[in-house]
Amino acid sequence: MFMDQIESVAAYVPYMTAVGNHERGYNFSNYRNRFSMPRKGGDGEGLWYSYTVFVTSYVTGDAVLVTS
Repeated sequence: MFMDQIESVAAYVPYMTAVGNHERGYNFSNYRNRFSMPRKGGDGEGLWYSYTVFVTSYVTGDAVLVTS
């Protein structure tokens, strides 16, 4: 349902996502199959990552991965 709601925007506007705790029960497979996030500068799987745009650096992750 959520994916249907954002489809009209997501098809044209780039955005970055972060894995959430609701994905843990499915071994993050739904997230991995739907989103292709950077693999370089992170865990190699796109579940956490960092990137820099001009002079600003961003770090994306989730604490649930620490306890998995």
